[in-house]
Amino acid sequence: MVASRSESGVAARCSGGLRERRTITKADLPTLESYCLACGLVRSSQKLIAAEGELVVTTRGEKKRHPAHQTLFQALTESRRLAAELGLTPASRNKAALAAVDDDLSDFDL
Repeated sequence: MVASRSESGVAARCSGGLRERRTITKADLPTLESYCLACGLVRSSQKLIAAEGELVVTTRGEKKRHPAHQTLFQALTESRRLAAELGLTPASRNKAALAAVDDDLSDFDL
């Protein structure tokens, strides 16, 4: 799967701080990838809702909330959970333990 521009931007913004604080290891990379994916889904859902409107008309002519709202809410919930797990929130940053110094991430594009 190829990362979207939005997902790549999220990875670039948060990975520098994680490496600087030494709070990420190779084992954490799938979690970081999931966080980036969730953030990308938030952005794409927001764009879709903005382009198509808050409400959609059903086949019976009824107006209802755009289905992308469900994706948006789920992705927001997941991104908040993963941000806390990775130590990206102020509260979780204070609790984050330092990663092992010998866990070399230089072979990854972070």
